[in-house]
Amino acid sequence: MGAGLSNVSMQDIKSQAAWLIRRGQLAQARKLLLDICNEKCVDADAWATFGAVNGQLGMLPEAVRCFKKSLSIRRNNALVYLNLGQACSQMKLYEEAVQSYNTAISLAPQSHVVYKNLGFVLTGQGKVEEAIKSYRKALDIKPDYDQAHSNLAYALNYLPDCDADTLYAEHRRWESCQIPKALSVADHDNSPDPERILRVGYLSADFRRHSVACFFEPLLDCHNAQEVTTFCYANVEKPDAVTERLHSKADFWRDVSAMSDDEAAGLIRSDGIDILVDLAGHTGGNRLLVAARKPAPVQVACIGYPVTTGLCAIDYRITDEWVDPPGMTEQYYTESLLRIEHGQHCYRPPEDSPDPVSSPEEINGFITFGTFNGLPKINRTVIRAWAAILETIPDSRLLIKNGSLGDPGTCRYVISLLGEAGIDPARVDLHGLVNSFEEHLACYGRMDISLDTFPYNGVTTTCEALWMGVPVITMTGDMPACRYGESLLNQVGLSDFIASDVDSYIRIAVGLAADRPLRSRLRKELRTRMQDSPLCDVPAYVARIEAAYRQVWRDWCSNHQV
Repeated sequence: MGAGLSNVSMQDIKSQAAWLIRRGQLAQARKLLLDICNEKCVDADAWATFGAVNGQLGMLPEAVRCFKKSLSIRRNNALVYLNLGQACSQMKLYEEAVQSYNTAISLAPQSHVVYKNLGFVLTGQGKVEEAIKSYRKALDIKPDYDQAHSNLAYALNYLPDCDADTLYAEHRRWESCQIPKALSVADHDNSPDPERILRVGYLSADFRRHSVACFFEPLLDCHNAQEVTTFCYANVEKPDAVTERLHSKADFWRDVSAMSDDEAAGLIRSDGIDILVDLAGHTGGNRLLVAARKPAPVQVACIGYPVTTGLCAIDYRITDEWVDPPGMTEQYYTESLLRIEHGQHCYRPPEDSPDPVSSPEEINGFITFGTFNGLPKINRTVIRAWAAILETIPDSRLLIKNGSLGDPGTCRYVISLLGEAGIDPARVDLHGLVNSFEEHLACYGRMDISLDTFPYNGVTTTCEALWMGVPVITMTGDMPACRYGESLLNQVGLSDFIASDVDSYIRIAVGLAADRPLRSRLRKELRTRMQDSPLCDVPAYVARIEAAYRQVWRDWCSNHQV
């Protein structure tokens, strides 16, 4: 206990802090706890509560210190290990998070939350097969655990050997297991006027510094106010500068982060939304259970997820002819497909972009291949292809950068995977997070050629590389997520860099490495080429999207005339 405090006063302070926490007054609770949590305090519960408050306030290193202090006093508390794991996970200290979660499981083997959280961390490390096992264990314990089931469905997209039938079946199983059987959907009283201004709502947790925001923002910037009124339903736990910018651009902004599914659906319905656009699918923070309540008469999936949601309440999915070639994939969607001409994505480059720099080979004297895709996309099949490229060009190097690589344990795991494929660690540079987004983009200046991942291609990373003058080699395949690269490169006229199989992927990469004049020309031309392409033509893209909205609205009206 703190100096000069009796057991009674210690308990009183803890009780008062708990009362403040329940009221959401975290700063005041922290101030109280700060008085008692000092070097003389031996109250494990006080330290655990102090850690939880620090964590909620975003003071993660302090939260970790508090949780460890609590556990040094009482080591058998599964909840504290869970909280420690969460704090470490948020700091991307994945190896330590895994250790904490495994200890929590040993103390509370029926904790579905711990297994779900463990799966998330394992995914971040690129250990997708292990993550899927952990998600399945969470579902064994709690079959209606929708977050774990969404995470499982999403993780299957990363597996090289997961076919379309398996992926579709799991997404359909998600709906059958997670949507309440007694869920009723009331009729909509929206005016069935096919030509009036549409009230379009966008639902997402990613109205923040996130890749989805790069592709969503154009829909606010250039929307036709004579055709569409925009509503944003933000499930954002930690708003940032991007949140504020999007907020300022939306006609109406609704914070649904603290609302239940019924409350959020009721708000959307009371706003009279005609078309609700889900931007998340099964990614983190999704509110698919809100969409399941059918708060709008027409519902659309767009931008944020590579395959079907599996949710019959979502009527349409926006896609394009490359990701979903006509006649090839319709049977793997619960949604009807709306193919947008010239591509389903529009990239708005960040205003703080540095200029492209000359090829690093000119200074280094060797070729640097690289990828900034996340570790879940970097599987053994991809690594073997990279190994073959490096073997063919003996003096070349490999640069891998993503947020997970700030964790030493995760770096050791990646190096071991590369070593299994015969890649000398001395030829590899691993890079974690940097201090600013401008610095992140500048890191593309360290690579000559970007190597895309498969079966889950990059989207934001491909656009960023091209914007910074770095050509991208991609490989197309049977799954929608493996055709994003094909879509993006076709939009900027780089179809020669689209491989149909691993052998051609290797051949194209090796050939481009040998063609220094072509690489030099692309370095200078790619940004202008992007600016002049459909990929960055914001007004035309938004017009096509809003034309699609109008088309599906007219279809709904034709079936609901009084």
